[in-house]
Amino acid sequence: MAPRLPAGFISIAEAQSKRDDKEYDIIGVCTDYLPPAQSGGSDLTMKVTLWDVTCLDVSGLGQDGMVFRFFAKDMWQLPRVEETGDVLILRNIRTRNHKNGSQWFGLSTFGTKWNAIPAAALLDGDEANLADVQERAACDGRSPTDAKQGPAPTIQVLKYAQELLQIKDPTTLHGPPKSTALDQATIIKANGGQPPAMAQKLRLLKDLIDPREHGNYQFVDLVGEVRRVFHGGNPVEVQVTDFTENSLLFNYTYQGQEGYVSSTNYWPGPWGQMTITVCAWDEHADHIRQMAFKQEIQVGMYVRMKNVQIKLDRNGGMMQGHIRGVPGSSRSNIEFLRPREAESDKDLKDLLRRRRDYNIAIKAKKIGFQQDGLSTLKRKDRDEAEVPIEPHKKSKGKNKKKKEQQRKAGKTNGKPDRDNGPTATNSKSLSNQHVRCEAIEIPLTAITSILSTEQLQRTTSAGNAYELPFQNCKYKSKVQVVDFFPDKLEDFASPYRTSDYEILSDYESDDDSAVSLDFARNNPYEVRWEWHFFLMVQDPQPTKAQKALQNIPDQPTMLLQVAGQDGDYLLNTEACDLRNSPQAFAMLKEKLFVLWGDLEEKKIEHSKTGQELQDGGVVISSKPFECLIKEYGVNARTKEGLILDDEWERMFGLFKTNIG
Repeated sequence: MAPRLPAGFISIAEAQSKRDDKEYDIIGVCTDYLPPAQSGGSDLTMKVTLWDVTCLDVSGLGQDGMVFRFFAKDMWQLPRVEETGDVLILRNIRTRNHKNGSQWFGLSTFGTKWNAIPAAALLDGDEANLADVQERAACDGRSPTDAKQGPAPTIQVLKYAQELLQIKDPTTLHGPPKSTALDQATIIKANGGQPPAMAQKLRLLKDLIDPREHGNYQFVDLVGEVRRVFHGGNPVEVQVTDFTENSLLFNYTYQGQEGYVSSTNYWPGPWGQMTITVCAWDEHADHIRQMAFKQEIQVGMYVRMKNVQIKLDRNGGMMQGHIRGVPGSSRSNIEFLRPREAESDKDLKDLLRRRRDYNIAIKAKKIGFQQDGLSTLKRKDRDEAEVPIEPHKKSKGKNKKKKEQQRKAGKTNGKPDRDNGPTATNSKSLSNQHVRCEAIEIPLTAITSILSTEQLQRTTSAGNAYELPFQNCKYKSKVQVVDFFPDKLEDFASPYRTSDYEILSDYESDDDSAVSLDFARNNPYEVRWEWHFFLMVQDPQPTKAQKALQNIPDQPTMLLQVAGQDGDYLLNTEACDLRNSPQAFAMLKEKLFVLWGDLEEKKIEHSKTGQELQDGGVVISSKPFECLIKEYGVNARTKEGLILDDEWERMFGLFKTNIG
């Protein structure tokens, strides 16, 4: 017995025979459809074939049903039909004929509304389930406004759809051909979007499928890191990892500090099933042999391999790759990459991220991993290097020759930049016009106020007082340099080893980047130099008369770190090896003389007494200058250099300040 049609709807047989151009409502099971595509004009179009039991009585419909066509400006205005067997409820549709009059089909109008209901949601006959389907049928979630979805169908309509599905079993229907990437790109462009790049052959190791499922016809591109190379035989073997795992790769297990050890070889990592052996033949093998002869290949290099055939090894248990040559060709499908290329190579950048995450994970497990063939030496954290344990306060000792020394510290060789200390009074009242900071209109904050712990005091909503370890704040202040560290200017620039991860936006350096001076001299192309030194500053010193009249106490001092790009900005030059660059070292001395006057000479002279500069009552001739200061915090450390995660040290740094 045929199911009873709900009120207000007509059958598909009646829709097929309509010739009066009037709109109607209809319910049918989708037996076939073509995904949305660009029409001959500017609209998108899709075609759906709908069936109900009356189609069996109409010549030309039968088991297929009647064709309905839809046109719309935007994708979300078209019915979301995802599988054959879905039920489509259409309202305000018309019947039209083809241009030659031989075929009649349903056509959408501006007022057409629809509900697309998946067959799987209707196969459960539970009444509560139908109520849930009814609630969700009013909107498919693609557009919150101006939706083409019709009103929520009644329970009677849903039961009718269920009865249709019991007659027309969805499992007997075959799905339509999948839309091609070109079709999808056309649709996206028509909706004002930017289609993605065409699919590439690049695969991660974790995505490689058992070759037996492809009959050994799986060809892919790989981007990875070289872990070992055997170039003495034929084929040449390159072991590559991309730091993803596959169960059909050899499992390298970690066995202590010696790593994986067998009777024939040593494995430097990574551990687990992360490495594939790629056999290079013909011109590809020749390319690697030539590079090996020139010693241009080493562990840790990055490589792109194209058109790699994935097969099982001779034992049939592990996957391996093969790159074979093309007759008459000398071009290699193996390309070695530099980390800097990650700026424009997304695949390489993703590899660097996975490599970094793996290093972090194994470091936490205290597992060794030979990253490459170069060794580095750890040093103290940069924020600890040659920094005094506590800032020294200015001594109360007096020096009778102070005024005479200040008078002598005048202009030298007629250079105006060295006019930093004609008299004590002028030194304290005049600003150094050769040192400027970025023009930020904020009031000056005294060093005394910045260092005050009152700024760190807070109160909870319950009224409980507590103290912050530091603040992430920026200040503008007027300061005077009274000391510096390290003691030798040659040490103001430090070497560090370049990192493959520097190109990543969230890169942060660590202790492993620090190297010794010997390493820097022996490996000049593997290191860079950066500024890293400290200035001890305080509020501009008052005159002796001012102190006597106002009873001004001794001023506290602050250590200002100058590091990295902040140093480049201050000195207007990049760091280098100052011990092997006499011209750069001389220029640095001139710049710093502008900043602190004869402070260096005073410090060298005073060091002969074995006392700190601040303990000897030495008169400083440097002029005060305005600067920008940033406050931040770093993890505190024990005497052994271990990081204390829950303890913080308050730090200050100089930034956006320049010596003109």
